Amino acid sequence: MRRGSGRGPAADDDNDDTAGATAPAGPGASARPARPVLARDRHWPGRVRTAVGSSCAVLAALVLLDLSVGTLTPPRTACWVAIAVCQVSVLYPPRVTAGEGCWPAAGCSASGWSAPTC
Repeated sequence: MRRGSGRGPAADDDNDDTAGATAPAGPGASARPARPVLARDRHWPGRVRTAVGSSCAVLAALVLLDLSVGTLTPPRTACWVAIAVCQVSVLYPPRVTAGEGCWPAAGCSASGWSAPTC
């Protein structure tokens, strides 16, 4: 049976768009050789756009409603911006990648568990 034919995890081709790619090395990268990235969430950028876009829409609606009523003031505007920023922080998706020998996810060190880094 070939990959991607049928149902189940093999039918989901989300994981094979970065096969063979290597992890980017930044200025703070370790001296270890880069491990190949086996899977990356290719839907993550779309989820970020949705989080930011919906927060901007809520902000625009709140400001326009407040402006149409005539009660828009700088403190109220700051309150609406704070609400939009809180919404982005709640809706912002975690970034997940999987490499050979490690599967780090953003925020997994908060529980005290330390995953190997890619």
